[in-house]
Amino acid sequence: MHAVLLGVTRQITEIYLTSVGEQHYIGSPTDLSRIDRRLLKIKPPHLFTRLPRSIMDRKFWKAHEWKAWFLYYAAPCLHGILPDKFIRHLSLFSISAFMLLQDTIFPDDISSAETMLTEFAIETEVLFGPAAMTFNVHQMLHMTSSVRDLGPLWAHSTFVFEGGNGKMLNLVTAAKGVPLQILNRFSMEKKLEHLMSQGHNSEKVIKFYERLHSNNPLKNCRAIGSGINMLGKEKVSRTFNKTEVQAYVAAIGAVPEVVSEYSRMIMNSRMYHSEAYARAGKTDNTVVKISAGDDISEFIKIQKFVIITANNDLRCYML
Repeated sequence: MHAVLLGVTRQITEIYLTSVGEQHYIGSPTDLSRIDRRLLKIKPPHLFTRLPRSIMDRKFWKAHEWKAWFLYYAAPCLHGILPDKFIRHLSLFSISAFMLLQDTIFPDDISSAETMLTEFAIETEVLFGPAAMTFNVHQMLHMTSSVRDLGPLWAHSTFVFEGGNGKMLNLVTAAKGVPLQILNRFSMEKKLEHLMSQGHNSEKVIKFYERLHSNNPLKNCRAIGSGINMLGKEKVSRTFNKTEVQAYVAAIGAVPEVVSEYSRMIMNSRMYHSEAYARAGKTDNTVVKISAGDDISEFIKIQKFVIITANNDLRCYML
C-alpha cells in the first residue's frame, strides 16, 4: 500500500500534474477538465469500495482510490492527453503490479513482471531525471522477490493488517480493560465459528448466526442453491422473444411455460445486476466475463436473471 500506491503511484501522478513546461505536464485547467470528465463517467462494479473522485481532489484520496486509479482508471483517462511514451511507462508499472496481485501466479508471470519493473525503474530516470529516483522507486525492483518468498502482493499488503486493526477496534466497547475485551470477544467469535462448522445446527440457529454476522441483512431474498441468492421482487413471465426462445432451447431443450425473472443476484458473495435494474446509479454490475470455449473469453451484458423449474430442479440462468 505505502510503497506502491501512496508512494510511486502518487509520485508519478504528481509529476504529470505539477511539472509545468515539461512535455509530460498535463496539469493545465483544460487537461484537468478532460481527465475529470472521463474519470467521473466511470461506473465501477459493486466490489470497488469507493467511487471515482475528481483528480483535483487527489490530496484527499485514500489508498483504495489510488489503487483504482493506478490499476484501472489512469491509462484510459490519460489516453490522448499524456504523450504515448509516458502512457507506456505507466502501463509497465500497472501491468506488472496487476500480474503480482493475481490469486494464482506462475513463475513466468513473476519473470515478466520483473522485466517490466526493471524497465520501469530505468525509464523513470530517463523520463523524469535523477530526482525522481526515490527509495520507493528502488523498492519496486525488489517487489518480485517478495512475491517469490511470500506469495501475491495482496497476501502481505498493509491493507490486510489495517483491516484487522479495524476489526479489533470494533471489539472494544469500554475504556477499561481493553486488552481483556479484545481477548474475550475474539475467543468467543472463534468458538462460535468452531461450533457452526460442526454441522449439527438447526435452521433456526443458522439463521440467527447469519443475522448476527450480517452488516446488511438481505431483504426480499430467494436462495437458489449454495451461494446464490436472487434479490428484489419476482416477475413472472410467460411470453418470450425470439432470442429468449433460442436461449431456453439451447439450455434445457425446450421452451418453459413460465419463468421467474429477477433484476439482481448475489453469487459467491458478489453482486450482479441486470440491465433492468434502474437503481444502480453510479455503479455498473451488468458486465461479466464468460468462457466461449477453446480458451476464448468474451464480455457480455446481463439483460435479466431467470429461474426455471426443470426436472424438479430450480435452475438459474443469465440472459
